[in-house]
Parts: sequence; C-alpha cells; structure tokens
Amino acid sequence: MSTAEWGNFSEVINEVKGLGWLQILPVGQKASQPYQFNIMHVIPSSKLPVETLPLDLLINNAISYNRKTERRGMASSANKLAEAKFASAEEPDAAREELEKLALTEGLFMLPEYKFDHCVYTITEKSLTQEGLIYGYNKCMSFLRLKQRPQVGLTLICTGKWMFAAVLASPYTINSNGNPVYLDGFAFAGLVSLQTVSSTWPATAGLEDDECTILQAFERSTFVEPVVEPEESEVATGDAEGEAGNSSNKGGPNSEMND
Repeated sequence: MSTAEWGNFSEVINEVKGLGWLQILPVGQKASQPYQFNIMHVIPSSKLPVETLPLDLLINNAISYNRKTERRGMASSANKLAEAKFASAEEPDAAREELEKLALTEGLFMLPEYKFDHCVYTITEKSLTQEGLIYGYNKCMSFLRLKQRPQVGLTLICTGKWMFAAVLASPYTINSNGNPVYLDGFAFAGLVSLQTVSSTWPATAGLEDDECTILQAFERSTFVEPVVEPEESEVATGDAEGEAGNSSNKGGPNSEMND
C-alpha cells in the first residue's frame, strides 16, 4: 500500500475503534470473491458479533504469558523465553522453537495455536499512526521472508493494539463454479465461515467424508515450503537464491514500505 493508504487505514481504525484487515492474493491466482482482496476492510468494534475476537484473546494470552515468564526470571532473553514455552511440550518442535526465538529477537511473537507461518507485532502507541503501521508491516514482512518467497500472498489484520500477519498460499477449496475459495480476514481472526461444496463420489455413497474442517482449511491456505538459507560461501559469491513458497501479489506483500 502507499503511504497515504496506510494513513487512511490508521485514521479509520482509530475513529471506529475496530478491526481492519486486507489480503493480497498469491501471484497468478484468482478467487471466487474478488472484492475480498486488495481492499481495506474495516469493521467497528460495536458491530463485531462477539465481545472478544478469538484472535484478540489468543494474542492477549500470549502477551500475558510472556510477561509473567519474564517477571519470574525464567526468561531473560528471547532464546530462554522460547525454551521455557517449549519445555513442557510432549512433542517438541525444534524448527518451530527456532522460529519463535527469531520472532522474539525481532520484537515480534507467535501464537502456539497457529501452526502456520505468522507473527504478531504489538502496537505501543496510544493511537495508530501511518508511520507505526508501516514500521510494523516492515518488521512482519522481514520475519515472514516475503522477499525470499515472492509468490505467496498475505493476510494482514490490525487493531489499535496489535498487527497480525500471515502467509496466504493457496485456496482451501473450489466452489461449484470452479473458482478458488480463500479464507478471509475474519477467518484468521477466529470467525470462520467455510464454503459448502457438493459432495462427489465416493462421498455421495457415504464411503468417505470430503467435508473440509477448519484446521484443514488453515493448513491448505497457508502451507509453504520452508525457505532454504544460503551458505555463507554462496552469499559471498552471489550465487545463492532462496527457495520460494508455493504461491503474492505482484509488488504486493513483498514490496517494502518506507515512511
């Protein structure tokens, strides 16, 4: 988005004290709902169907946990904070732990409930500003490595207290007209509405269930191949290239914004 658009986005969210979101399609993709993408959506807090959004609750819980852990002296650094979180895990995920350490180091954090590539930036200003949104977006863009994965799209959700960003790679299903269907910003905020698709054989005979669950929809929408880090020697010679994900809008989420 342009600087002026970031400014308009912040002003409207401040005015209605609500939630704003936008999405950018992966390169070369179309959707069944064209007005879902490349448009800033804003809903006032008074119009939300629930008192507290599930995503807002998850973010507040994560912030509270991190603060309590730090106060107890269990984590004096980003590495120790991430290690403390995974210490009681039944099946530790080393790759995810490293990713969370990186997020904390960069002033971001991740939500344990969301298994896909995402991050949350805490907004500390009393009100949203154009500069603050651009700064937060650039931090999220860097963490998600959108420049190394230029084909993926983006979901961005913002309130007066936080900014949430996640990759968008693929549709989760195809509707009856043959058009791809993507999860919208409300779905990532916890208000999920899934497309109903007519069953085909052998599901019509009750031999299998082809209904897409919420977790399956998230997995299909956000799966991207991990970025391969170049070796130091390759970087020096300029021969290395990062591996791209499986699907961004041209000049979209991977275009760095400067205030």
